[in-house]
Amino acid sequence: MEKSLNNKKTIQAWCMYDWANSAYNLTITTAIFPGYFEFVSNEAFPSQKVPLLGFELETGTLFSFLLSVSFLSIIFVNLLLAGISDVYDTKKSFLKFFSTLGSIACCLLYFFDKNHYYIGCFVFIMATIGYAGSLAYYNSYLPQIVSPRLQDKVSAMGYSYGFVGSVILLITNLAIIIFHEKLGLEKTMSIKISFLMVGIWWFIFASYSFSKLPIDRLIKKDSNQNLLTLGLKDILYTAKNLRANKTVMLYIISFFLYSAGIQTIMFLAGIFGSKELKLKEEELIPIILIIQLIAVVGAMLLAKLSKKIGNITTLTVCCVVWIGICIGAYFTSNYKEFCILAVIVGFMMGGVQSLSRSTFSKLLPANLTNTSSFSFYEFIEKISIVLGTMSFGIINQITGGMRQSIIALIIYFLASIISFIILINFNRKALSKK
Repeated sequence: MEKSLNNKKTIQAWCMYDWANSAYNLTITTAIFPGYFEFVSNEAFPSQKVPLLGFELETGTLFSFLLSVSFLSIIFVNLLLAGISDVYDTKKSFLKFFSTLGSIACCLLYFFDKNHYYIGCFVFIMATIGYAGSLAYYNSYLPQIVSPRLQDKVSAMGYSYGFVGSVILLITNLAIIIFHEKLGLEKTMSIKISFLMVGIWWFIFASYSFSKLPIDRLIKKDSNQNLLTLGLKDILYTAKNLRANKTVMLYIISFFLYSAGIQTIMFLAGIFGSKELKLKEEELIPIILIIQLIAVVGAMLLAKLSKKIGNITTLTVCCVVWIGICIGAYFTSNYKEFCILAVIVGFMMGGVQSLSRSTFSKLLPANLTNTSSFSFYEFIEKISIVLGTMSFGIINQITGGMRQSIIALIIYFLASIISFIILINFNRKALSKK
């Protein structure tokens, strides 16, 4: 096993999957698709009310609900499959399945228009499921291919690959959109081509990762139990052991609360810019690029801060800053103010994401660094996304505006700060007893 650790080609292949699938997260959920979704929605329904299941939804509400449905759909399936993956080590097969599903769905978004509106919404859900479903298996490779002393470094490397790869593709797509007339394309066509490119990019570079990552192997088999039983038992074992560790559980509660706010802001920033501020793709995309670059700097600086004051204290401070971001977003009314806010969001985004994963990894008991534990982490994050996007959509539907929804997110950050304070006090008391 030791000989298989820290292999440079395997590590590079693992990082390249982040390069591959981050294109979806940047182009589809953040930069280009939200504005295009708003455009198609207005073409299909000039009243800006989308009829669905007997209700008439605001386009911003529908977009947030589509995200909610996507993550809710994958939550329980992924927990079950992760347990099976630990028993039979089929993580590579599941990673391939979700990756292929996501990349094909991105390609099919090329056909999303007013004549295929509801089909396009379904395809967007499939693309999101493909992206979200693959993450637990991708993350769970880390302890299998890298020794503990290098895991922080390689994890950061994976994030860096993702940032760089997604930015390269986004710049390419931006160039096609800006110079669509010189290329002999209609603007709408140039935007749709970007979705097609994301799917192709994801599929090609993920294929490289699959060719180098360790193959699936049978770990153990009980002929008296089927796959579902074995998977569920493994998941329940993981949940029971995590629950027994009060420090881990308090952190999970805090992580769940602030993730509900952060992930909702990240996923819905694009639709907020296009709907509330009426920003065009040419204005939104450069801002997104800036956010990606600043996120790298933020990750490094917050990592240094955590060494001085500790991970938990750093995350608590971050929650206070996110409250300020929510207040700032409520009063944002023009492009300049949106840019300033985006810079702050970018700085916090990269740092909090990186710090959250490393904190969970450090707190995990040694016997639980398996797919189920990482899947549990993904489970908590996805539940928080469902809660955040669903509450955001409901408030937006009731009030008819997204600003009130953003202010409501402050509740999650305040609750997380309280949870962190409890965690800090608990650890202080535990140390005083030793």
